[in-house]
Amino acid sequence: MAHKDTSDLEQDTKLLRRVLIGVLGVALVFVAVFSFRAVASFIYWNDEAHQFQPIDGWMTPRYVVRSWQVPPKVVSDALGDRIEGGTPRTSLEEIAEARGVEVEEIIAILEAAIAAHRAAQP
Repeated sequence: MAHKDTSDLEQDTKLLRRVLIGVLGVALVFVAVFSFRAVASFIYWNDEAHQFQPIDGWMTPRYVVRSWQVPPKVVSDALGDRIEGGTPRTSLEEIAEARGVEVEEIIAILEAAIAAHRAAQP
């Protein structure tokens, strides 16, 4: 009878080991994916071609924040507390369309807000 208990214990240990290896594997995949995304983002935003790009309709508010290196509050205050469309991928063109204005008006508002923010910085 003791022999059977030892066999069951060995099987349970093997199963536990497999489960733990699986969990570790999944965790490593998550670490790899998020590390890749972090490095790719770092490389992209440190490329001078992506810094201070002229604001255009295809850009999202988040893209403007990163490209112009301003706090998100500067852009959100300029566009209003609630951005129509509500998704992080809403472009300036879509915001303008939702408000019934030309995209150039949205761009001018953002440029003025960014200029005011920069002027207020020491």
